[in-house]
Amino acid sequence: RFYDVENLRYKECDRITDYLNELRKAGANVEERQSEIIVHGRPEGVEGGVEINAHYDHRVIMALTVVGLRAKQPLRIRDAHHVAKSYPQYFDHLKILGANVEWIE
Repeated sequence: RFYDVENLRYKECDRITDYLNELRKAGANVEERQSEIIVHGRPEGVEGGVEINAHYDHRVIMALTVVGLRAKQPLRIRDAHHVAKSYPQYFDHLKILGANVEWIE
């Protein structure tokens, strides 16, 4: 449970509604309040196997990527290249750590 996060609504995208909608697509059980995010744990990971939209937001891309590390099937993150805004080597570093990352044009 994340409290007092309403300011996330006023960034590059609505980092609450947009992010939670994409988590739902991946199979996560989440709830949204005006200034609160509730994520119900899934130790087995999410289903995955879907294309999700990062809403052109570098932080949403990174967060969704971490979710993808525990997905049963791969997640395809649309417009993931926007992560370069704050962390151009993000996917290179994930690969170094052992993540399976594939760029699809």
